[in-house]
Amino acid sequence: VYGSGGTITKFDRQLFFVGDIPLQSIVIDGPEQFKVESVEEYARHYSDTNIYRVKAVDKLGKYI
Repeated sequence: VYGSGGTITKFDRQLFFVGDIPLQSIVIDGPEQFKVESVEEYARHYSDTNIYRVKAVDKLGKYI
């Protein structure tokens, strides 16, 4: 949270994933849901993994 410059809150996450996830998709992790906000496309140039910034949302998809 501190190193993100205030762009990540305690409810948000970075998701490291092999493959592509469309922006604005909902990602479910147990009881929690997150919306994909942005991607750093490392897969294209450096590795098989992309880094996604996901923000917490409620069951209706509204930001927490």
